Amino acid sequence: MKPSEVTRRCELNKDYIGQSLQLNGVFSFTNVGEPVENPKVLFKGPTTKVVRRTFADAGFIVSESNNFNVCWGSPQPLDFMDKLQPGQLIAHICGQYCMVRKDNISDLIEDAARRNPVFKQIAPKQFSLPAGLASFKLFAKLNKGFYALKSANAARGEGVKIVAWNDEFKVKDAVIQQYIPNPLLIDGKKFDLRVFKKNTKDQQNSCTEKLKKQAHEEMEKSKSQNYLN
Repeated sequence: MKPSEVTRRCELNKDYIGQSLQLNGVFSFTNVGEPVENPKVLFKGPTTKVVRRTFADAGFIVSESNNFNVCWGSPQPLDFMDKLQPGQLIAHICGQYCMVRKDNISDLIEDAARRNPVFKQIAPKQFSLPAGLASFKLFAKLNKGFYALKSANAARGEGVKIVAWNDEFKVKDAVIQQYIPNPLLIDGKKFDLRVFKKNTKDQQNSCTEKLKKQAHEEMEKSKSQNYLN
């Protein structure tokens, strides 16, 4: 049986899990055993300028190969994760690509709402496309209004469009959900919460990290009242 990453790190007697990566201002990694003065970062997938600037300011050198200390970017397939060496860090977990796709999440939410009505109060009505296109059109005729169209595998708000109930749009892997015209705001700004949960052996769940993301600008409510026509 192939040892887990935790087992391999413990066997190396270099278990840095949960500890700072810096020792006296220099980065330490389990795959080298000694502090790294110029750690390498591999960017795979789209990254923002602020992320690249942050790594550069921290002394990282951009790597163009699998010789890296940290990998940052899009979720990677399992074969990439399987080739990670002890101490190499990646900003994702195995299977995250499947878990964070909006169409998969949408299907799970709708399935939960069918089994427990309370979920209908938590999330707006939504449909995975293209599989749910026919169901969406039937629903939209009875619920005329605006809908948010989101790519199934995009992030950071990229490609999000607000469409009317009878608009024509290209059908691809996406999620379309009822637009919320009066969302809960903080100081007039939209926000979302990220909560990281830890599962322990005795099945006790604990919230270990909380993050609030807030929009930079206040929400402007639509001046048009004709969307119900």
